[in-house]
Amino acid sequence: MYTNLCGKITILLVLFLSSVGLNAQVSGVKTIPTDYATIAAFVADVNTLGVGIGGVTLNVPAGHTEVAPATGIQLTATGTSANPIIIQKSGSGANPVITAGLGTATPGSAIQDGVFALVGSDFVTIDGVDISDPNSTNPAT
Repeated sequence: MYTNLCGKITILLVLFLSSVGLNAQVSGVKTIPTDYATIAAFVADVNTLGVGIGGVTLNVPAGHTEVAPATGIQLTATGTSANPIIIQKSGSGANPVITAGLGTATPGSAIQDGVFALVGSDFVTIDGVDISDPNSTNPAT
């Protein structure tokens, strides 16, 4: 009976451990609008799943526009030299533009507003994507 119980526990343990980490990390070349609707959606996915082998590149089409959330697009995942995170313009024409959301933070606020924040991230390249902040309220932030 003891041997049978140990066998069942072992099988359950193997099944449990093999199911842990089934979420694949993000890797390869991704595009807007095919893989993600926005840069913010891409960043949320990378933050949740991490960066896979070979890194990940997001191609953002020329002329793409989006408005960042009030607290900005916050990238908390990190790349490595072998697995970088790249967000880059794709195609010819006007650069993609991320416009700041209407933030209400002040310089003393616990959470600052902004357009794009790298929070503990390394090996990140943002190339050919313009950032615009037309807000005139509290420009010191």
